[in-house]
Amino acid sequence: MRLCGVIAEYNPFHNGHAHQLAEARRRSGCDYLIVCMDGGLTQRGDAALLDKGTRARMALLHGADLVIELPALFAVRPADWFARGGVLTLGALGVDALSFGCETDDLELLTRLKTAFHGNDPSIEQAVRNRLSAGQSHARARGEAVSEALNVPSSLLASPNLTLALEYMRAADVLLSKAGGISSSEAAVLGVPLVHTMAIPGVETLNAEFFAAHGMSFFAQNVDEAARFADRLIFDAAAAERMLHAQAAGLAKNGAARIAEAVEAGAAN
Repeated sequence: MRLCGVIAEYNPFHNGHAHQLAEARRRSGCDYLIVCMDGGLTQRGDAALLDKGTRARMALLHGADLVIELPALFAVRPADWFARGGVLTLGALGVDALSFGCETDDLELLTRLKTAFHGNDPSIEQAVRNRLSAGQSHARARGEAVSEALNVPSSLLASPNLTLALEYMRAADVLLSKAGGISSSEAAVLGVPLVHTMAIPGVETLNAEFFAAHGMSFFAQNVDEAARFADRLIFDAAAAERMLHAQAAGLAKNGAARIAEAVEAGAAN
C-alpha cells in the first residue's frame, strides 16, 4: 500500500490546493492521500479564517482520503519546526511520498540548495562569517552566501514556499521503516540515515538489533522514541555522519555482484 502525504494550512482552501491534491495522487500513484493540517492557529500565530473541521471537509471533498491535525507545538513555529512536525507525523503513519508546492520544480536545484543551506561547505561557511562580521543578520548572510555560491537569484531564495520545501526535504532525509531485510539493506547501501520502528517480533527485531548494534540504524521501541531518534538525525549532522560511515563499512555496495560471482564459482566446481 502506497501512501502520499501533504502538509498544509488551507487558509483558506482554494483551486490551487485542489490541483495539488490531484497531481499528488497522479504522480505518486498512491492508494491513499493523507493531509497533515494545522488546527485553529496558522504558522504566523493568527487564527485561521475557517475552523479546522470546515477546512478538513474541503480537503476531503477535493481529493484527500484522510486529514490529521498538525500539533500546535509545530504548527505555530518557524519553517524548520513546521516541516519537522509534519514530516514526522506523516512518517509515523507510514507515508512514503511527500508532495509540496514550490516556486521552482527543479529538483536538482532544490537538492543543491538544501545541501548548501544545511551542509558544511567551507567556502559558504567562510562567506557567512564574513557577512556576519559586516553586521548582516544570519538569515541574510547565509542567503547571500548561498546565492553567490550557486549563482541563484536571491529573490528565489526569499520565496516562502521554497523555504518550506527545503525544510521538508531536510526532514525527509531520515527513513523511518520497519526492519525488513531488503528495505534496510537498500537504505544502508544508498547511505540513508535509518530509524527502525514497529518491528515484528522475530526476524524483524533481529534485523533491527543487528543494524543498531553496528551503528547502522537506531532501533525505536515506540513512536515517541522514533520521533526523538529521527529528530536527532535531522539536526545532529555528526550523528547522521557516524551512521552513514557505519553503513558504508558494514554493507558492501557490490553485494549483488559478489553473490553472483559466488554462485558462478560454485556452479563451476
